[in-house]
Amino acid sequence: SVVACVAGPALLAFTDTALIAGFAALALLLIATMLVAPTVFEAMLRLLKRLFARRAALPERLGLSSASRDLDQLGPAVTALMAATATSIGVALMVSSFRVAVDDWLAQLLRAELYVSSGGGNAASRIDPDFVQKLADAPGVGALSRVRRLRSRTLDGRALRVTAYDLPHAARRGFQFTAIETSAWSRWSRGEAVFVSEPLSWHLGLRTGDKVVFDTPRGRRHMPVAGIYRDYGSEQGTVAIAWRVYQDAWQAEDADGVGIYPVEGHVSAALRSRLETLIPTRPGLVIWSNAELRTESMRVFDRTFVITDVLTLIAVSVAALGMFNALFALHSSQARRHAVLRALGLSPGQLRRMLYMQTLVVAVTAIVLALPLGVGIAALLVEVINVRSFGWSMNLAWAWAAVFGPAAMALLAALSATLYPGEHAVRQAPAGALRYE
Repeated sequence: SVVACVAGPALLAFTDTALIAGFAALALLLIATMLVAPTVFEAMLRLLKRLFARRAALPERLGLSSASRDLDQLGPAVTALMAATATSIGVALMVSSFRVAVDDWLAQLLRAELYVSSGGGNAASRIDPDFVQKLADAPGVGALSRVRRLRSRTLDGRALRVTAYDLPHAARRGFQFTAIETSAWSRWSRGEAVFVSEPLSWHLGLRTGDKVVFDTPRGRRHMPVAGIYRDYGSEQGTVAIAWRVYQDAWQAEDADGVGIYPVEGHVSAALRSRLETLIPTRPGLVIWSNAELRTESMRVFDRTFVITDVLTLIAVSVAALGMFNALFALHSSQARRHAVLRALGLSPGQLRRMLYMQTLVVAVTAIVLALPLGVGIAALLVEVINVRSFGWSMNLAWAWAAVFGPAAMALLAALSATLYPGEHAVRQAPAGALRYE
């Protein structure tokens, strides 16, 4: 366990971008905890026996003693339950942290009150300058932003996303920069520099001051990077260029979307009603409010990560199956012990309490050890594996549901696994088990 604990951080210290090293460190963390788990379980059970030796009723004391005595047989199943629970907690915390990061990012990114977008995304549904002018002339419109998504290639032939922006001053606050040069916005506005997203910076090894090279219809562009911004919309990454660069290099002005900023104090609902009268003249266009766009984005996010809930259920179910097998084998081998207890006066209900207490104790000890392990797994997923996979940085956000949901599921699975083996042990006739004693 100590060797694995040392090897994991060493792998991360000597590698900067290797994804395999990140997964290896995660595996070593699991291995280190699983190797030390039996010793920790034994110490925790001894502590529980000492605490409840005189306070608990006889069936509960017998359950504690059985759990400690039978740990050799239950150990592998309990360790598997711990690993499954910890992994589920780690993944759930990572997803909840990612959700918080995306929600905060959208809250800052979406600065306009209303958005008009080309629903089809094809050339026929794009927004031409004449229609943009109609939107700008609508009563109550204070300012507009425009966006156009383009395709390009880097110097080595790699596909590259380029996004052109025409931004009023209010829209600039939508960018969350992780690194930015002085006077970056003025250089960007003049078309002298570009911004790159965090994933692209990671994949291409770009820093502020470096040059990014990409193809345009009017030749190859070599442009310095003035800022690196946070973006969860693309794992490949994006180059953000000013609108004048798009006009010059692509010789076009069509937009994929338009953000609408109302005049201060103007009611956005009334403005939306006026804009909706213009939309039918341009098929393929859709109008969204800021709240609708955020809600839809988060709905897509939640739908994407439904698979993690399924994986959690599978992992805990497999661990519960291991608990079932271990408990059934244990109770079958201890039929004579249970018969002796029954012959000495233990009622079926008391024997049932003893067996469930045994399962409850080992399951709780597994879950207690799984909690810090799950947080460690989540930290590795957020701080190392997510960054090395996609270039996305985020903070680890604590969520009680992400911790106690898998823990409660593991406890329920362990108790459910006791149901049949426990009832089988209770219903055995003492005389039959003691016949050859």
